[in-house]
Amino acid sequence: MGILNRALLIAAVPLLAAIGTQVAFYQNDATNFTKCADQRYNTEILSVDPLVIHIDNFVSEQEIDYVMQLGKPLFQDSQLFDDAQVRSVDKPYRSSSTAFLPYEDPVCHCVGQRALKFLGFIEHEAHERLQLVRYYPGQEYNLHSDWLYRPKVSHSPQDQGREYNRLGSFFTYLGGNATGGETYFPFVNGASINADGRKYAIPASGQGLVVRPTKGSALFWMNLHASNGTGDERTFHAGLPVHSGVKYGMNVWTKHYKSFPIIGPYISQEDRPQDT
Repeated sequence: MGILNRALLIAAVPLLAAIGTQVAFYQNDATNFTKCADQRYNTEILSVDPLVIHIDNFVSEQEIDYVMQLGKPLFQDSQLFDDAQVRSVDKPYRSSSTAFLPYEDPVCHCVGQRALKFLGFIEHEAHERLQLVRYYPGQEYNLHSDWLYRPKVSHSPQDQGREYNRLGSFFTYLGGNATGGETYFPFVNGASINADGRKYAIPASGQGLVVRPTKGSALFWMNLHASNGTGDERTFHAGLPVHSGVKYGMNVWTKHYKSFPIIGPYISQEDRPQDT
């Protein structure tokens, strides 16, 4: 077994047992926030190499309502980054809208910490700002990678100036009663014909993994090769066109810093004092 395969199997072990993590207590707004507490979720490994995991109940109904209200006035046309990290709007290629949520919001903090805690012994120091996405009928995001051809320089307060790439992706489905809008990985082995049809679909070509948007669930995958930190081209994916309704989602991207090991030794956040 190669180094990459061993690393992925080691990484999968703590994820198999990931059942409880963090959720925010609040009522109508963050002023009633008290602390992060347990959010119960279940995991299903869809692929080991590359590592892809489906997470049921990753976010609560309260959290969904809260972040949707928080992001409502912040939506703008979605942008693309070229290899030189220059931003542009390309409607035919990516026609959705996006909203970046503030780091300092306590509910966003809890969701971000939940994602980091999920990673166990995989690098989990920081994440990007949470990003909401909105797709109206006919809108889509064509085949793309979350990992970057060139590292980004962080402008976040906790790691300003550090170069990083996107290590892990959590795409969380927030609802909207959309038909269509599946997430499609053409280079990952697909679900079997006996898989849960509420979560998965079989593509017409018979090739690739298709995950349906189910409210509150998340899809996690590793973007980088664990052995050398380079982008894994098998994780190219697309947001398929929405047929009706509106699709809302949320991206959480965790960071890999150059020259840091992707697979431990790291202290699992299970063993760290919890936020109060």
